[in-house]
Amino acid sequence: MSILLTILKVLGILLLVLLGVALALILAVLFVPIRYRLEGAYEDTYHLRVRAGWILSILCFQYELDKETQGGRLRLFGIPIMRFGDEADDADGKEKKAAAEKEEDLKEDPKKEDLTEETALASQGKQIHSITDTEQNKASDEADIAQKQERRSGQPKEKPQKLQWKKKSGSRKKPKKKSGSKTSWIKKGKTAIQNVIAKCSRFRKLIFTEENKASVSLVLREIRYLLRHYGFRKVSGEVRFSAGDPALTGECLGFISMFPFFYRDKRTLIPDFLSEEFYIKGHGKVAGKVRMIHLIRSILHIWQDKNIRGLIHQVRK
Repeated sequence: MSILLTILKVLGILLLVLLGVALALILAVLFVPIRYRLEGAYEDTYHLRVRAGWILSILCFQYELDKETQGGRLRLFGIPIMRFGDEADDADGKEKKAAAEKEEDLKEDPKKEDLTEETALASQGKQIHSITDTEQNKASDEADIAQKQERRSGQPKEKPQKLQWKKKSGSRKKPKKKSGSKTSWIKKGKTAIQNVIAKCSRFRKLIFTEENKASVSLVLREIRYLLRHYGFRKVSGEVRFSAGDPALTGECLGFISMFPFFYRDKRTLIPDFLSEEFYIKGHGKVAGKVRMIHLIRSILHIWQDKNIRGLIHQVRK
């Protein structure tokens, strides 16, 4: 009886541990943020780097876009588990190089060469034996056929009649199908555009009805809520620009100065009044974080509205 109780106790402890681990994972997915960072620069060439990490970069995603390279990787505990673009091509190239190095090692090792020669000789001997066996079988078959022909020599041989295909008189070639007119694709394009316009007008009528105005305002509120939580928390960088004309450059600077977002904190805007060419160059960094709980909350708020469900049903028709 005591053994049974100890077994039940151990099973209960294991179940509690598993439930605790599952609950911790669910809470981590919902509340622990995914931190992302975007870095970009444009001087003579462009360069973009995207990086996202979860729980002290245990799960990390990185992607780089450049004029020469384009690729990324997904890592778990620092070990790459998935590659994209040029990273995947580089991994395939490394595997091919390793296979080629193994082949070169086999060629350089004389013992392995002797083994390969012996195997080749053995395979050649097997092929010769198989060829001789087939030749003997063919010879015996030919002898049996000759004996049968000698026995049936008294019977007249009938030559097989050759099938002759006669052309039917008055046969005509099938007329080729005429190619479609040049205006067919224009008609198809017009019909497609008309269908899109009709769907947009129908969707607009559905949105601006009295029943759906409240649901549309709810969707817009939830989008603003998500942008407030998922937007950029840190923005820094430097931008140099020239409009090609000092007067026009000054006008552009005056217009941009109306929006403090472009020049506050660690953001600098440098106009170039001496250059006679139009250009925009610079570098910048943005960072933020994403929590899944905000997305789930917005989805639940939107799905609770009956008008939105009815609107989705109407749009699907």
